[in-house]
Amino acid sequence: MFSGSTGYAGSHDRPAPAGRPHRPSVRIALQRAGLTLGAALTLAACQSPEPDTLPVTGTITWASGEPLPADAVISVQLRDVSRADAPAPLVALQEITSATTPPIAFSLAVPATGLDPRASLSIGVRITSGDRLIYISDTANPVPVTGAVEPVAVKVVPVGERSDTVPE
Repeated sequence: MFSGSTGYAGSHDRPAPAGRPHRPSVRIALQRAGLTLGAALTLAACQSPEPDTLPVTGTITWASGEPLPADAVISVQLRDVSRADAPAPLVALQEITSATTPPIAFSLAVPATGLDPRASLSIGVRITSGDRLIYISDTANPVPVTGAVEPVAVKVVPVGERSDTVPE
């Protein structure tokens, strides 16, 4: 034990106040362990690796708010729409079968490795009942490839109708 140390930072020459336990400060605990604060922070940083996925979350809503049929399947697709006049490759997919009323939450874990930082990603949603398409997203729902990804609010419309909104 360090001589004269009470365990309180900045109070090495005073005893602990009455009624308070004798606890070492973080700095003193690190010194006792033979570590500096910088070394401790470096160790902590090494233990939490960078995530290798791009989390994409959001909600799906529709104007009527009517419940979906019991057999409804919600397909949330993240596609790379970078190339004009070419099929948009599927990057990630989530199928939801247990949700019935809006808003319906979705979450995609997109592998960040291999994504071109110049890519244009977009979320599309299709809701089917049996073999029949009943709702679809008809506006662009862009997702950034780099930086923070905000939750995406996707509005779907009944098949046969178009939304009155313009993509932002």
